Amino acid sequence: MMHCFRCRRCLGVGYAEEKVWHCDCGGSVEDLGPIVPGTRRRARQVAACDARCTHAIGRICDCPCRGANHGKGRVVTVEASGVAPLARSGDQEAADRMDAVTKPLWRRLTGRPRRDWTLTDHIVAGILTEIDRSRSWPKRRQLLQKIETEFGRELERAQAQYAEEVQR
Repeated sequence: MMHCFRCRRCLGVGYAEEKVWHCDCGGSVEDLGPIVPGTRRRARQVAACDARCTHAIGRICDCPCRGANHGKGRVVTVEASGVAPLARSGDQEAADRMDAVTKPLWRRLTGRPRRDWTLTDHIVAGILTEIDRSRSWPKRRQLLQKIETEFGRELERAQAQYAEEVQR
């Protein structure tokens, strides 16, 4: 069965017959679920009725199932069409620009114990975590711009320190 996956670094989407652990860009991937054979639809598990019915405790059911799924907590496979695109390569240049900002900052933060972090370090770490979790380039660009404008000096120091470490 085909599986759809998305790269966490470049946000590229692809398909594979078996589990994929890394994208071509070197980023780790997240599994978006199996693809229904012969279609571009992703299969997902959902409740047969809404949660009020399937997780109900009482006897009264006003649902279209007329009590068939009432209180059983059943889930069924539903095909959601149009969820996964056929194939899309990620934005490699944007991922490289993002790495130029985030890698030095992460290296600087992880190079010392958390108890020695300043308030600014904690704020930057929160923004970096939000960048990693974001799944759209506009949101990532907005967060990167926030780091560059509000924490420019810390970024310059981290990039200089990172460049020295790479040269060694």
